Amino acid sequence: MPTTGPQSRTSCPPVTAPPPTVAAAAAVPLYQLRCGQLDQVVSDAGYHPIIGVDEAGRGPLFGPLVAAAVQLPDDLGALTGQLDDSKQLTAARREQLAVQLHRQARVAVVSVAAADIDTVGIGVANRQALAAAARQLLVDLPQTETPAVLVDGFQLEPAIGPAGAVATWQIIKGDRRSVAVAAASIVAKTARDAWVAAAAQRWPEYGFERHKGYGTAAHRLALEQLGPTAEHRRTFNPLARMLSAG
Repeated sequence: MPTTGPQSRTSCPPVTAPPPTVAAAAAVPLYQLRCGQLDQVVSDAGYHPIIGVDEAGRGPLFGPLVAAAVQLPDDLGALTGQLDDSKQLTAARREQLAVQLHRQARVAVVSVAAADIDTVGIGVANRQALAAAARQLLVDLPQTETPAVLVDGFQLEPAIGPAGAVATWQIIKGDRRSVAVAAASIVAKTARDAWVAAAAQRWPEYGFERHKGYGTAAHRLALEQLGPTAEHRRTFNPLARMLSAG
């Protein structure tokens, strides 16, 4: 499986609790792997396919949380060496790569609305969305496959598989260590950005096209002057404090 190009070892945080077979398959300790090499190690340990999972929109005061799962093709073709953490790419490049990923890869996208985030909390909403996205790709896999689910920042239950336990584990800063997770970060980010762009047309006075719903000074001022929309997260500060103050 192709990987991204080498980056500095210090920029790659460690993998959390990988299966012993993965650690054994690595020619060097996992902490010495260059960014993007984890997918090859997981593949060498006998897992196929590899599904990367990530989310966008955990911190904003407005809009949905969007999770994505991506199963890359065995031959990345034009995507070889192009995938990186979505935050390291320009908006234009993210859009280009997202189009390619939707054409070449298996992709699932799950959104959790602001009202649901307020009901269950952001941590629960995050895990549920990540698991739901992964499950959409797992459900159609042949029973002969041995998939691995690589999740950025969250540990999901192995039981996310439709037929039982699936190898799944948390990778800190996974979008910098795994090309599959990087692909998921690009899909999730572009999907949420498209939603925010539409919302900016509906509520132009809030300036969502500039701050994407994050709690900037301009966004907080708009909230003070206009109040929240139906898509604001009312349990998130400073909005929660503003609402409780009356």
